[in-house]
Formats: sequence, structure tokens, C-alpha cells
Amino acid sequence: MVLQLLKQTVLFTEEDEKYLRQAGEVLADQITATIKPFLAKKGHSLDDVEKMYQAWFKSVVLQVTLWCYPYVKDGDF
Repeated sequence: MVLQLLKQTVLFTEEDEKYLRQAGEVLADQITATIKPFLAKKGHSLDDVEKMYQAWFKSVVLQVTLWCYPYVKDGDF
């Protein structure tokens, strides 16, 4: 009920959902591919950079999952 009211308030439609999903598919690789060079700039070992990246990636996936959950249709999750 609250989610539907919020959607109505911001004029969020089914078409918006469709294009938001498409944008997520396009951007998924871009978000994770660009972080490693930044993690490596401080001189950490490659192993440490990889571990930082994996921890960061898991955090992003968890956050995206939590933020998207209300918009997922029953049976998709």
C-alpha cells in the first residue's frame, strides 16, 4: 500500500519499471568494472586489491538487492 502510494506520488509507472530494469542490465558491468583502478591507487598488493574489490562488490550486490526487493514481482526473487 505504501509502496503504491509512493509510486503514484512520483508518477512511477510500469513503463518506468521496464526501463529501469533495462538500465540496470546496461550499467551492471560498468559499476563494478571501474572500481579496481581506484582501489589499486594506494599501493596495496594485488591480492589485497582483489579482496577489497570482492568485499565492495558483495556490499553493492546486497544494497541493490535490498533496494530493489520491493519492486520485484512475486516469484522473481
